[in-house]
Amino acid sequence: MNGLLLQGEVDDRFSELDALRREVSELRRENTDLQNDLREVRRENSRAVSELRRQLGPLYGALRSLFGELDQFETAPEAGMPTVKIQIWEAWKKKLPGQSAKFIDALLVHGEMSAAQLRVAMQCRLNGVYETASKLTKLGLLNKNGGKYSLKQL
Repeated sequence: MNGLLLQGEVDDRFSELDALRREVSELRRENTDLQNDLREVRRENSRAVSELRRQLGPLYGALRSLFGELDQFETAPEAGMPTVKIQIWEAWKKKLPGQSAKFIDALLVHGEMSAAQLRVAMQCRLNGVYETASKLTKLGLLNKNGGKYSLKQL
């Protein structure tokens, strides 16, 4: 260091160190401010989303109900099948999940079907069709007409 002073050069490492310390301190303050701003923005966003949910909730419920009704009509063999009948078959499908529900669905969509057609629609063995048909017949849900099955009129 003394050699630097003799040559006319000044050692300013300490002033550089002080400048870096000030910069780090300023960056830390800025980081804290940004974190606080971020927390505030998140709170505002949360309030805005809650308000949006509150305002759009009734519309969402109405649309969900409407689309549920439309979905039920899409599964009917005729566009004019009353909603009550569709709801009754939906209830049976819930009571009889699995192959029975597939059987009912196939007949709702396609109308009267043979055992071979039902096997394809249900994606099962032919014996599975006959077992399911027997079960649904015992429950009084099926008609059989010349080798073709159809749902009873409710």
